[in-house]
This record gives sequence, structure tokens and C-alpha cells, in this order.
Amino acid sequence: MRVLYPAAHHDRFIHSLGTYHLGRRLFDLLCKQAKQEVKDELCQYRTTFLIACLMHDCGHAPFSHTCEKFYNYNREKGSASEKPVYQRLKEVYTEDFEVGGSFNPKEHEAFSAIILKQCYGAIIDEKYKNNVDLELAARMITGCTYPDETAPSTSIKNCLIGLLNGTAIDVDKLDYILRDTWASGVQNTTVDIDRLLAAARLHHGDDGRWTLCFSGAALSVLQTVLNARNYLYEWIYGHHTVLYYSKLLERAVCALAEKLSPPKTELFWETVFSEKPFLSKQKLSKKYADFSIYLPTDGDVLYLLKHFQDGIKDAKEYLEHRPTRFALWKTSAEFRSLFEGHAMLSDPKKCDSIGKRIPMLFKENFSAVCKDKDDVIVTPGTFKPSRFDEGDISILMDNRPVPLTRLLRGLTPASAEYTFYVFVPVGARTEKSKMIDLIRKQKR
Repeated sequence: MRVLYPAAHHDRFIHSLGTYHLGRRLFDLLCKQAKQEVKDELCQYRTTFLIACLMHDCGHAPFSHTCEKFYNYNREKGSASEKPVYQRLKEVYTEDFEVGGSFNPKEHEAFSAIILKQCYGAIIDEKYKNNVDLELAARMITGCTYPDETAPSTSIKNCLIGLLNGTAIDVDKLDYILRDTWASGVQNTTVDIDRLLAAARLHHGDDGRWTLCFSGAALSVLQTVLNARNYLYEWIYGHHTVLYYSKLLERAVCALAEKLSPPKTELFWETVFSEKPFLSKQKLSKKYADFSIYLPTDGDVLYLLKHFQDGIKDAKEYLEHRPTRFALWKTSAEFRSLFEGHAMLSDPKKCDSIGKRIPMLFKENFSAVCKDKDDVIVTPGTFKPSRFDEGDISILMDNRPVPLTRLLRGLTPASAEYTFYVFVPVGARTEKSKMIDLIRKQKR
């Protein structure tokens, strides 16, 4: 993102402070509005909730989402339950953290929950005299709700989990929507955050469960939150230049790992993308004993890329910001226009299959300009329109919760469409039309 928007130098620490700030405001407003029957129980979770807000990204990888997959790199092709970071989450906490079904945390969420317990658990227990529920905090970070809500206290905990990592709106999303809009300088939709927070309520249903609702005053703001988030994902996070440099960085880090790890070992991944560098200084290897990693950041990875860039073409290109490829199309709208009526627009498997075969196709059919399949980069589009499903968010009307989907139009997007971007060497500009025609002819 910084490649395209140089002013966006905010980091995870600043975002975590912002999430903590919004979480504290929202929690205190909920307590103020709550009836006495729930206020006492709600307030006992305040410290747990605030710690979860502050620490929700404490295990984020260098370069954020671009590199978080490397927490699971050793067994990347395994099922979710076989991936190291998810296995570790269950070991550190309980078997209740079973990945699958509706619980599919991102790698950085699972890893942040692990780091919370392993690096800070003893400190938190000592400072707060065991009055902080670390398992509940981990559930808040990962979005793992309790399956049985028959007890009112359980439904209250699930409300708090949703306040930090919910399916629709939470303080994490609210902070990055506001912060990324401001930092990038784009003219995004304005969100009236004060109005939204003040409209939050806990509602006691006839079934005995507590649910998070909003008063009618929040209707217009909820619409702008949806619009603002969609704008960021389509035009900022999903910008073709951002995606290109993210892919360059990913390839460069993989090449760096191969260069620095002894043969048939995973030393680089263990040194940079595991719990170890959070607990103590880690040496890369005996061969590179002068280099060590502790609390890994973007700067550590950049330093290694700069020092060991020889022979890593993608690292040199990333560092110099001199792209050697161009995009065959630049927006998802252009992709839809070029391939109108093609089955891959609505079939993710077909879209993925065709995208993966393009580098070899171009090498075989345009060998003069694509001499190797690595000369071509294909990356999926990241835009996933926000949607509010029935029951995700409710509005109190005459003291009864009404799903937001029944009150506002356009909350459920049209059928999903899938996108990928193709980047080819700059010398292939004269072949652009032929390349697109070749992709159009692919059926599987």
C-alpha cells in the first residue's frame, strides 16, 4: 500500500491504539446504556476486552497480510487443522479452538492469540491478579464465539467477541476504515463514528439471549460504513499496483528463504515467522551468524533483502520500485468487460485453474517476450464486497430487533464475480490483445 500511497506510514501499533480507543469508547457507552441486570456482568469483562483490543494484532507478520501466510508455510498445502499456527492455537488454549465451519481465523489472528498467551500471559496474570480471562481475550481476537448461548452470560461474551472481530462491523474494522482513508488521502465516504458508537445497544431477547443492536439513528451511518469499506477494498487494497508489489515481495521473501536456509531445512521460516523470535534473539544460521532476528518487523526483512538481493531479481525490482512488467488490465471492471459471459467470472475453481495456467501458456505461445514462466505474474483480485447477512446487524424498532437487511437496500451484493490480474514483461505490449484473446479461449 505504501508503494502507491507514500503517506500511508501508519503501522500496526498505531492501529492497535486506535482499536483500543474505539473499543474503550464503545464498551463504556454500552455500559452507560445498559440496564442494571446486565451492567454488572458486562463490566467484569472490561479489562479483558480492552486487552484484546490493544493486543489483537500483536502477532502480525512483517508486511502485514502479504506475509502472514508464511506462519503456515511449512505445510501450506494441508487442511486448516493441519497448518502449524492453527495446531499451536489449540495447544496453547483448548480443544474448543477447532478451525473449520464458521470459525476460520486469519493466520495473524491465530498467531496474535498465541503470542498474547505465550509472551504476555504471565505478566497479565500477575498485574491483574488472574482477573483477566485470557481464553476469552483469545476468542475476541480470533472471532471464535461460544457455540452454546443458552446461558445469558455466554451470549454477552459472544457480543463482546463480535465487537472486536465480528462478521459485519467491529472496532477493528472501524479503525482501519477511518485510518487507511485518512492516511492514503483518498476522498472516501465520511463515517460519523460518534453517531454510530452512541447508537449501540445490548438487547435482551425473549429467548434470554443478549444481542448487539443499534438504534434507528445509526441507519445512515451503517450504510456509509459498508460503502467506505467496499471503496477501500476495491480501489486501495485491491489496486493492481498494490497487488503487483505484494506479489513481488512474496516471491522475493521465498527466494530469500531458499538462499539463507541450509539445504532441506525450514530455518528461515522458523527464525522469522514463528514464536521463537518473539521470545529471544534468533540467528539465521551458522553461515550467517552475524545476522539475527528479534521481534521481526518490515525493517528486518527489508534489511535482509537489501543485503542478499544478488541473484534475487524480484527483490531488486521491489527495492528500486522500477516495475519490469505491466498489467494486461487494471481494474476488476475492465476484467469483467474483457471476459463478459465467460464461465470463470462466476466459477472460482475455473477462475483459479485458468489463472494458474497462464504463465506456462504465455511461455509456450509468446516465447519471444515471455522466455520463462516466472516472467509472468498472476495474482487474484482481493475485492470481496461486504455483505450483511440476516441477523448480522439488527436495528431496534419499537424495542424489537429488526435485521438491517430488511431496512436498507443494497446490503446484499449481486452474485459473486472472481478476478485475477496478469502482469507480463514490458516488451510484450504489442502482444497484449493476442494474450487476452488466448485467455478468453481457455475453458478450464
